[in-house]
Amino acid sequence: LVVSKPSGMVCFHKRKTSSGKITASRLKKDLAGVDASLEDALLSQSIPLSTLNAEGRGLVHRIDRGTSGCIVLAKTDDMHARLLTEFFLRKVQKKY
Repeated sequence: LVVSKPSGMVCFHKRKTSSGKITASRLKKDLAGVDASLEDALLSQSIPLSTLNAEGRGLVHRIDRGTSGCIVLAKTDDMHARLLTEFFLRKVQKKY
């Protein structure tokens, strides 16, 4: 799945601290629907995403909040692993 991410949107939110607790400020923003991430937006539309990475479901790579551009996501765990390998081995050509 390739999605055009607008500038100003984060790819995903780190919801837990290093001790595994959800921060109060993150929970408050999540419940209010403020500052939705690309991950949140896709999941709210019932788009299936890989669960290999619990914090950034389906994300094969990311780009900064202030940057717009194409994001590659995986719907299945198998495809997620394959795409991660392609990116890691630099078999994917990126243009900026």
